[in-house]
Amino acid sequence: MPTLPLSNRASLVGPPEFSLLKFLLRNSDSYELVPKKKIQEETEFNPTQLEYYLAKLLKLKLIYHEKNLGYDAYKITFSGIDVISIKKLYESRILKSLSTIIGEGKESEVYAGYDFDDNK
Repeated sequence: MPTLPLSNRASLVGPPEFSLLKFLLRNSDSYELVPKKKIQEETEFNPTQLEYYLAKLLKLKLIYHEKNLGYDAYKITFSGIDVISIKKLYESRILKSLSTIIGEGKESEVYAGYDFDDNK
């Protein structure tokens, strides 16, 4: 299955997934891989909800999963960090939507964007 463009992936991230991404980013200084047990203890999600949201973020390639010493652990990917940035720009009413890719480099993609007055 081809990977969706970043703009599409960002639009599929709802408030619960967004809070999980932010949690993983906040904990990335303390943990290379955040143990699932810590995520469960410090978020408001029950085990079923947590499984669902983690699976969705994995499918969107916004987080990475590894079994580390017998326990599940996760970390945010660069695309996950990009989604946080896009969502924060939206919340700040700076960016309304992303359009097509207008440039690509070795380690980046540049998108056209529109503000809330539909200015490019």
